[in-house]
Amino acid sequence: MPHPLLPKKPRRRAFSLVEVVLALGVVAAAVLVLIGILGTTFTSAREVAMQHRAVNAVSLLSGALQNASGIKGAPTTSDGTPAFERVYRLLQPKSDGTQFIDFFVYQKSQEKTPSVPVVYYAASGNFTMAESMGAEHEGIDRSTVFRLRVRVSAMLKDKLYELDPATFEPKAGVKWSVGTPLPSSVDNYALAYLPLSVELYPHDFTEATNPGTAANVDPATAKVLPLITAPVVLNR
Repeated sequence: MPHPLLPKKPRRRAFSLVEVVLALGVVAAAVLVLIGILGTTFTSAREVAMQHRAVNAVSLLSGALQNASGIKGAPTTSDGTPAFERVYRLLQPKSDGTQFIDFFVYQKSQEKTPSVPVVYYAASGNFTMAESMGAEHEGIDRSTVFRLRVRVSAMLKDKLYELDPATFEPKAGVKWSVGTPLPSSVDNYALAYLPLSVELYPHDFTEATNPGTAANVDPATAKVLPLITAPVVLNR
């Protein structure tokens, strides 16, 4: 029996069910906010890494265009045709009316050595999954493949671009406009440089007419958007 003069110990009050539910709600909300922050951070890191690889791919292609012999699959010549002329020929209108070239850049792993970048030209216009399984592409990292679409840049607009074969001077009043084909012969091209525009897309081995993925489609126009567009100038 407790002594009548000793103070009584206070009874501990337990948490009510409402308080427990409220506490759990606060914790859950904090966890969701943290997950959202981490998710955004990881997404941003992936986007930065993708942009970095994209810029490197454009830089690699720019160098390769100045020396077309470094492009795997590109048409070869035995007469020492300059790189400028070889690229110029590829920009001639195709049977379907298109006036661009598609190149593909990817990383290729090699035994006991770091992976190396490869610039590839597919004669069909599209780098297919079946083609990527060929022996010449052994070691390809398919997650690193970019499609780089090259076309004449709008920087050529309003330039006197065509030579008069009789005078070897630019034809007066004949100015280039977007969509105009280049002269069929490089000898009739009047300028010492050719401004190009490079559009880069992630390549998912779909058809050449629809480069990229649904992730970079403009919802307003349903057109596939390039990750980056960069100017490249090809010098004679």
